[in-house]
Amino acid sequence: MGQPGQVLEVIRQYGCVTSGALARLAGITGMQAYYALLRLSCEGRIAIYPLGLAHAYCAGPAGSVVMACGGRLLWLDARRIAAEVLCMLELGARAVRPARLESLEPFVRCPSVMSAAWHVLRALLDGVSVEMSAAGGRALVVTDPRAAAERLERVMQSGVLQLEPVRYGCSSRGRRQGGERMVQAGFHVPREWLKMLDWLVRCGIFPSRSEAVREALKKLIESYRGHDRA
Repeated sequence: MGQPGQVLEVIRQYGCVTSGALARLAGITGMQAYYALLRLSCEGRIAIYPLGLAHAYCAGPAGSVVMACGGRLLWLDARRIAAEVLCMLELGARAVRPARLESLEPFVRCPSVMSAAWHVLRALLDGVSVEMSAAGGRALVVTDPRAAAERLERVMQSGVLQLEPVRYGCSSRGRRQGGERMVQAGFHVPREWLKMLDWLVRCGIFPSRSEAVREALKKLIESYRGHDRA
């Protein structure tokens, strides 16, 4: 099931998946899922949307995303979240945060799910809310309830979030460099370097530590290419 064509069928069936969810749905390892997804992205057959600590790999526009958390699967549905937020606004609430969403109740302790839900909320309320600190963490405070309701109703009808896709790990010809068989390598680095590496992944600049290290090594090797060898 690790072939990209077979993996693509799973993505088309569910719309959008994370690599962890795909591994469970397709019965493959996380590494097989990750590389199949990157290859499909480089071939232009799927799109990647950053969702905080996770990435959604989609056969079309971002909408309902299947995520994995603690051995369970969650459907992070833009329509359902939009409906919940609209209900909050109609009841008079103005501060919105993921922990208040009933659809996430079993997963509130899963950082990747909560981070993805936060990005979904920001996409839903972009331009009609401001981010503020609140009890229990950050919150989006709705500044224009009428405009927010109109945005939420549109998402409820379309099921599509306004997110921009990104591309990772592809060569200039659109195919993933490193498509050859990978080997595992281990080495020691200062703790501060590792923190910075995790920051790059958290910010969505790279999808994983491994991809960031590969990109750095590729640039290092290319910078010395052509030098005389001792």
